[in-house]
Amino acid sequence: MRRLLVEETFNIRGRGVVVAPFLDAGEARREKFAVEFRKPNGETVRVMAFAQIPFITPTPPTPQTHLTLLGVSKEDVPIGTEVLDPPEP
Repeated sequence: MRRLLVEETFNIRGRGVVVAPFLDAGEARREKFAVEFRKPNGETVRVMAFAQIPFITPTPPTPQTHLTLLGVSKEDVPIGTEVLDPPEP
């Protein structure tokens, strides 16, 4: 299942790559989880990620969740990349 189509990426030093658009606040999780991303060239990569509600002031009218991909660089996740739930084993 596709979670999102990457429109922008932000490299957060020491954390990972945050992708936009952001997710609904209900998708925040405390634990890390696996996602796959499929680049526009068709290459598929599985990585760990986490989703958290950022602490932003002022608080946005609709809370959102930032999805952070771990172990990759901004260059690894080009615009147009699909972020997917990995298939069940």
